[in-house]
Amino acid sequence: MVAQTPATGTLIILGVSASDLFAKCSTRLVEGGMRVVLVDPEPHISLQQKLCAEHVEAAAYSGDGNAEMTFYSIEGLRSFSPPTHALKDVFPGLKERGRESVPTITVTSLLERLQPLNDPIRVWVDMPGQEAHLLDALKRTGLLERAEEVVVRCGVESFFEASEDCAAIKNRLMQETFELIEADESDPDWPVLWFRDSPTLRRLAQLETELEQTRAQNVAMRDELTEKTKVQAESEAALVKAERELAAALKSHQERLESLNARLLAQLKAEQETSEKMQRTEVSYRIARRDLTLALEQQNRLQVDYESLQKQYALLCDEKTELEMLLQQLTPRLREASQYLRDMRAKTADQEEEDDLQDPKVETATPLQGADKEIGKKTRT
Repeated sequence: MVAQTPATGTLIILGVSASDLFAKCSTRLVEGGMRVVLVDPEPHISLQQKLCAEHVEAAAYSGDGNAEMTFYSIEGLRSFSPPTHALKDVFPGLKERGRESVPTITVTSLLERLQPLNDPIRVWVDMPGQEAHLLDALKRTGLLERAEEVVVRCGVESFFEASEDCAAIKNRLMQETFELIEADESDPDWPVLWFRDSPTLRRLAQLETELEQTRAQNVAMRDELTEKTKVQAESEAALVKAERELAAALKSHQERLESLNARLLAQLKAEQETSEKMQRTEVSYRIARRDLTLALEQQNRLQVDYESLQKQYALLCDEKTELEMLLQQLTPRLREASQYLRDMRAKTADQEEEDDLQDPKVETATPLQGADKEIGKKTRT
């Protein structure tokens, strides 16, 4: 890279396909002390006399490195892109002179290499088939916005694939607030379009942008207002619906509350009746328990009496058995005694006492009378 010198501006030349045409136009582009940068793969290019330029021997392209460039039979006509039928129709005898791999550089790499760039900046574009691509690259890097003047040599038709004609280039730059100040049509097939940054167009574009923004804001505000109105209407409708639902719910709640109160009163009454019934049942239970206790005590006493009677009955049975045995033993003697008494009664009453006192048999019978008395006592018992 050639050493840079202090300058009051910068001219960037992206390709010099028509060197004679550029030499004629450079007097309008170059001012005293301006820095000139030539970007072209040709090592030897004749520029205006006394015009000192920094020569970057590469072609402005979409990538860094090398690319195949086609050279045609028309002087200065070269391109990276294949030709269209329009070019062949305008130049029916057009032929390829050859193809050559040339070094390439992107606009981004070029600007990094040339920093710093002093304003004002002017740009010359003369790369057939690459005009639209180079203008897009200048816009992406911000250089197009800084440029005060842009000169583009382009075809009246799209002579190469992916290229644009003069009308499209004009519309493109006018959208970027550049004004077409001159169209050099000395070569009617390849006119040179001179564009200058237009403060009026820039301001107009700015105003249009602001107007569009304002319109967008108005539309957004209108949409927002419409949405808010819609939301408010929906909110009011929802509020009315909610009030109705609340009133219905309140009425239902009151009815349910009244029903619950009635049920509660009925339940309290039932609980009171149940409580009273339980109290009566408790009293009855206590009375029954007391009666049961008395009955158990009486039963116990009766049981004791029953057991005592059983014992007594057992004793009586034993005594009865003994008495029956005794009676069985005494029966013969009682019979004898009874016979004896009948015999004695037959005697006279006067002799009976004397005979009883004197007769030893009477003494023998006395124990029998005592035994008879004992037997009668046990029987009474």
